[in-house]
Amino acid sequence: YGSQPTVSPTQRPSYSPSKKPTDAPTQTPSARPSHSPTLSPTSKPTARPSPPPTSFSANDVTTPFPTNNATPFPTENQMAPPALPTFTSDNLPTTPMPTYHPTLIPTKSPESSPNDSCGNSVCDLDETHSTCPNDCILTTFTPQSNMDSSSRGQMFTISSTTKEVRIVSFDVVGEKDADDSKCMVYTRTGDYIGYEQDESGWELIFQKRLNMKQSEITNLGPLDQEVTIPAGSKQAFYVFCAAGIMHTMGDTEGSAFDSDGSIVISEGVSTGKSFQKLTRNARYSGGGRGYE
Repeated sequence: YGSQPTVSPTQRPSYSPSKKPTDAPTQTPSARPSHSPTLSPTSKPTARPSPPPTSFSANDVTTPFPTNNATPFPTENQMAPPALPTFTSDNLPTTPMPTYHPTLIPTKSPESSPNDSCGNSVCDLDETHSTCPNDCILTTFTPQSNMDSSSRGQMFTISSTTKEVRIVSFDVVGEKDADDSKCMVYTRTGDYIGYEQDESGWELIFQKRLNMKQSEITNLGPLDQEVTIPAGSKQAFYVFCAAGIMHTMGDTEGSAFDSDGSIVISEGVSTGKSFQKLTRNARYSGGGRGYE
């Protein structure tokens, strides 16, 4: 019952801690530690404190959460740009190396003309009067007519002879003075016979309102699209103006009544309404414009 601890543990430890802790720790641990810590701490510190924590480097472990304050320097494993740019890339470029200098003097003109055929005296398919007027010479055809009758619409055909012809516009002669008269032009390949009252068999290529003067020629203006008539072919046209247009009464439907050597205009029929009321055989008297 002295104040000094025993040198060796008891053979049978007590089931509960001592009511009063010893003044100094035992030299060796008990054979069987207690199941719970002591009720109150020891009155003196342990004889040997625990060793300091192991050293820690930011490179070893990444913290699961960011620190509250920024670090004074970036971490060493952060990729930093080089002090100087590299002279060559790590991998070879996919394209050859560029030239060191541009060409000394640019070419004065393109190697070839956008339209090499312009100037060969032939109006080719890729040429128009606007792009090559020297080859595509615009001409006006005006049928001989005494204009002894009138109607709202006239169907007729134009045939080409030995050369391809393109029709770009039509002229009409007004039956009376009229403002804002609705005029339309239709076309179809071949003849009009069988389609006099069938608008679905035609293609509308012009629609506009015009001011017209009695017995004076009025140009309708450019068609929405040029109409090409191959050499030896026939094309039907239907010109309609609500205010009425002049024509010459015909004799034989389908017979040629005028030609300028490149085209032949044949007699057609007149209509009282759009694709309705066929009236009589008629010779178109307005004229038109085109080029070969």
